[in-house]
Amino acid sequence: MLLEQTRTIIEAEQSIDDIKEALRKVEIVEEPGVFPYRDADIELEELKLSDIRPIALYIVQHALARQFALRADLLDMGHDTLHLNSALHISYKDQSVGLIPPIIEETGEGLCLMDGLHRSMMARSIGEKTIRVLHLTNINSAYPLTSYPNNWDEIRMYDTTPTDRSLKKRYRPGRHFFRDLSGLNGSQRREGGYDA
Repeated sequence: MLLEQTRTIIEAEQSIDDIKEALRKVEIVEEPGVFPYRDADIELEELKLSDIRPIALYIVQHALARQFALRADLLDMGHDTLHLNSALHISYKDQSVGLIPPIIEETGEGLCLMDGLHRSMMARSIGEKTIRVLHLTNINSAYPLTSYPNNWDEIRMYDTTPTDRSLKKRYRPGRHFFRDLSGLNGSQRREGGYDA
């Protein structure tokens, strides 16, 4: 009988410069060949959590618990998941995933949290005031975020991903431009899009 791996293993570390270049190659899921970040300015920065606006209305309990476990494991190895200086390729519970700093898109609506909601919620819950992020500005405005930003206190925790779209996000009308981050963080597209 094989035992499930319970500790996090760092398989590789990647520089932020490499991640910036990979972000420039992120495509719109439904429009391969369209790169919303190609000409964006991308900086690794420490931002106040109170200045960041989430774009989702939910978190999943087991995903939040996973962030706590990952942070505990990686702190023992000298890496704080809330203040990363590099990207980590890790093995956790027999799965290989990428761990990059959260992604913030700065738009006319503020500093919008595009990726990294569970980590950011963890940071808020333990009293952290800042989090290190990939801060993107000058993004191609023809491809807005899929949803409007909301406030932290509007986020609800569920046991599983809600099936009712109105519980997930405040979707913009019209077309949605999902960013394909699968090459960076190991996320997998669900049938019908990332937010299906």
